Amino acid sequence: MDNRAGASSNIGTELVAKSPPDGLTLLFTTTAVAINVTLFPKQAIDPRKDLLPITQLGSTTSVLCVHPSVPARTPQDVVALSKRTRGGLNFASNSAGTSSHLAGVMFAHISGAAITHIPYKGAAPAMNALLSGEVEVAFPGVNSVAPLLRAGKLRPLAVTTLRRSSILPDLPTLDSIYPGIDVDQWFLFFAPTGTPAAIVARLNAEVAKGLQHPDVKAFLAREGIEAVGSSPAEAAAFYEKEIVKFAGIMKIAGVKAE
Repeated sequence: MDNRAGASSNIGTELVAKSPPDGLTLLFTTTAVAINVTLFPKQAIDPRKDLLPITQLGSTTSVLCVHPSVPARTPQDVVALSKRTRGGLNFASNSAGTSSHLAGVMFAHISGAAITHIPYKGAAPAMNALLSGEVEVAFPGVNSVAPLLRAGKLRPLAVTTLRRSSILPDLPTLDSIYPGIDVDQWFLFFAPTGTPAAIVARLNAEVAKGLQHPDVKAFLAREGIEAVGSSPAEAAAFYEKEIVKFAGIMKIAGVKAE
């Protein structure tokens, strides 16, 4: 495992895209690889052309959360409160162009909520801002925020995916209240384009087998991640759909790379 952080995951993505297509160098990445197609149009590589999807391993959700002092118990309360509050409400994100930002944009666009985006430099500063009451709203990933929810330090109101979360099963989906809201935090495996079909098929089969291992199942359940294990064709279709979806959200938000 070689963690190549930086440039919104573009460093690691480029490394794999330029590696020999022999099945020995793979990319395990997140939703950022779809967002970055639009966010960074002048990348050194084109992920759609230079990477070959192997499988979608799984997905998890973001959670609409508020500070406990906010008098809102439902997403509808947040919308109503934002409209009657002078200047509206503020929502924190990990930075512009992240899923925590785009979830808020989609929520505001579809629900009509008057919420202003406040970007922070990472998940920890964004959560600190919400915990301190510096902002009223945020859309963190469920696996990172679950301990804070259990401790009662934040109030969860709904999840951003089309399905409910296995670790927060009582929370409704935002889509069930405001149809069209769908922001998934997913995990995909890619190989460099040109990797032989036989190698891709073998890798896909081995990942599918691994997802059935009891230890892997237990870990995913604990982290609130739903296993997928899609075929290469399904993963490719899903990836393209997510690129289009996030491009639309970013157009609404007017997001540009810094």
